[in-house]
Amino acid sequence: MHPNFVEGYNGSLDNLILELRGFSCGQKKSFLDMLGMDLSLQAFIDATAGRGRVAKDVANAAAYIFESSKNQFCDPLMFPLSQKYTGDGQGRFIRSIGNMDYESISYVLSGFSNSLGLIPAYFLNEASASLQEAWAYSKSRTQVITREEESINA
Repeated sequence: MHPNFVEGYNGSLDNLILELRGFSCGQKKSFLDMLGMDLSLQAFIDATAGRGRVAKDVANAAAYIFESSKNQFCDPLMFPLSQKYTGDGQGRFIRSIGNMDYESISYVLSGFSNSLGLIPAYFLNEASASLQEAWAYSKSRTQVITREEESINA
């Protein structure tokens, strides 16, 4: 079960969105690239665990995030994230965001997309929609499994 918060981050998701919006262009691009890689890995894990539908939606979201990043035009010297998220701390921060439930990630991406240009925002909103589909499907699937377990135990 994925949490609906970012481990190690004391603020709300709305505060996280505000902080992400304050990133420089290069920081936003770096964030999107790392989150896309994390979600690609999660899609692979979902696929190998037999969750093909969820894996497809998460892989689509990762592809849209990569497209958003690709369309984020920045000075290449601006790429490093702020000191707060450098080194191993940066990786943990991104993995913690990627480890949230898909609905929460979708919420963060939707709010964050407002700080991007029109084309990157479009792709990020598409990623958000794909994550909403993954979340809805995995939630409905969990409810079916729970009902099956209840009927076995009755």
